[in-house]
This record gives sequence, structure tokens and C-alpha cells, in this order.
Amino acid sequence: MSHAPAPPGAIPALARTAPAAPQRLSPAARARLIYGEAHAGAATRLWEAMLGDRVDVAPVQRRASVAEGNATASIAFDGAMATIFRADPTPGGTTVSLDAAAAHPDASGRRAPSRSIQNAAVPPTAAPLGPNQAYAPWLRAAADRTGVPGPAIAAIVGAEAAKAHDGRWLPLSRNPRSSAAGLGQFLARTWIGEAERAGTWLHQLASANGWLNPQGRVRREAQSALLALRYDARAAIETVADHARHNLEQLRTAGASASESLEALTRTAYVAHHLGIGDAIRFLRGALDPARAARLLVAQIGVNAAADRIGRSVDAAVAHRSWLTGFIARAVKPRQIS
Repeated sequence: MSHAPAPPGAIPALARTAPAAPQRLSPAARARLIYGEAHAGAATRLWEAMLGDRVDVAPVQRRASVAEGNATASIAFDGAMATIFRADPTPGGTTVSLDAAAAHPDASGRRAPSRSIQNAAVPPTAAPLGPNQAYAPWLRAAADRTGVPGPAIAAIVGAEAAKAHDGRWLPLSRNPRSSAAGLGQFLARTWIGEAERAGTWLHQLASANGWLNPQGRVRREAQSALLALRYDARAAIETVADHARHNLEQLRTAGASASESLEALTRTAYVAHHLGIGDAIRFLRGALDPARAARLLVAQIGVNAAADRIGRSVDAAVAHRSWLTGFIARAVKPRQIS
């Protein structure tokens, strides 16, 4: 299956973030505030703040208060890191895995989702699919197959894909600043990796089409056809689900843990989808290198906007964190699937 290349104007939502207004906090004061809150004892309160809507601001207020909103989001996320990664868990304490899709092995040896996540109630604030309701059957099918909740899969797609004026997801989404493409905005290397990873929907399709060599690697001559599938909505949705399941398992292996709320699962899965598992772990631990953070920020909002944010922050890592946590608070929310 092949598709026409994405139109030049199909820019994913992440690349269309407007630059923020000048911040009111001085870099030194902001650094002290972030550091102090990150190590405060109110980790639960901060986690809830990061997951809620309180860090967002109404459009009419955003110009005046975006600095405070971004600072609040960053502080909340830093506090939440203390609950996600526990270097020294309390002996005998109860720790719930973030990996809802890898909590219990099923009969095939793959890990099935925990029942509490499978049955997690969609919050009343969840956004409806609206003009994207046509994708509901594929979202449900991907959720049933992987155990990743359909509302979480829809939230990742909703945050990544470019949209038409009426909110419709555009399967031909393309980021002009990278190789990211399709509803899931998969980089070429990530998409190929999902095809080579046994057990995924894409791996099964690649195997059936003879696109894998005896070592399980994608044949060079098959790469174009495989990468074109990023523009296929069904393939993108299924691969978002497989990728989320794998990322959550990797986070669990790295020692991540948190409440099994649908909002927490959704936003944690999104961080891993957006950054990649290595950078996601470093980001959640507050250990993302400033040089790497600068490159990531430029890839998302462009050189000029990134330079402006970095110039008004403590360093590039803080600027990147402020932008990403603000975006997640606004845009990454479970979607209702009727």
C-alpha cells in the first residue's frame, strides 16, 4: 500500500506552537522555585496539578499569564518526577507499575494490562472524538489487541497529528523539520524499529509482505513501501498502540511507578512517544542534557522561537521542560470513544 507524499503545508500540531510572552520571573528566581518545589514533600499534589487543567490558561489571559502557567507546569512536572522514579522504594510498600500494558502475562506469554487500567473510567473532562469518530473502530481494535486504553491512544494521535480547520486528523501529516510523518508522527527509524520488533501489528504485516530478511531486519528495498504506511491511518493507530505498550514496559523496567489513573498513563505514554524512551527517562528524572534539550526544542518550534525561550530561561533544559509540560497540560487528554 502506498500513498502520495504529504503536502508541504501539513505541519503537525507540535510544530505550530506560538512563542510565549516574556516571562515575569527572573531566571534565578525561577530556578530556585523549580528546585524547591521539586524537592518538596507535596509530590502527590504536584502530580495532580501536572495531570489537571489548572496549568492551562484561557486564550484571553494567555498573553499576560503564559509565563506563570509555564512555570507552574514545569514545577508540577518536576515534583511528579519524585513519584515516578523512586531510587529507594519503601520496603513492603505498594508500588503500582506505570506499565499498564505489561502488568500481567497472558496465555501467549505477552503481558496483559492491569484490570484497573482496562476498566479505567474516562474522566468527564475527556474531549470527544468529534469529527474523528470514524477512527473509533480502529482505536478500539488497537486497544483490545494491546491493552493500551483507546482514550490514551486517541490522545496521543490527537496531540501529534496535524488537523484540518474543523479538527479532523490529517493522515498525511508531515513535520518539515524532521522525518516525522503520519497520524503518529513516527520518525523513519522508529517506524522501522516497530516493524522489526516481534509481536507488533507492523511486524506481522512486514512479515506477511516479505519485507524482513532472515535476521528479522527490514530489507533495504522494502523500506520505502514500509515507510509509506505511516500515512495509512489504520497502520499509524495500531503502531501508536504498540509503541505505547512497549514504552510503558521500558519505563517500568527503568523503575518508573505511579498511580494507575488514565490521565497519568496517557501523559506518561505521550512523553515517551514524543521524546523516545531514552530521552523520556532522562526528562522524567530531570537529567536531560541542555544541548540535547536545545536540539529537541528547535525541532519542535523552530530556531527563532527556541532561541527566544532559551534566552529567557535558566538554560535550554528548563526552556524545553517549560514548553513540553505546557503543551502536555493543554493538548494531551484522554479522548472519549463512543
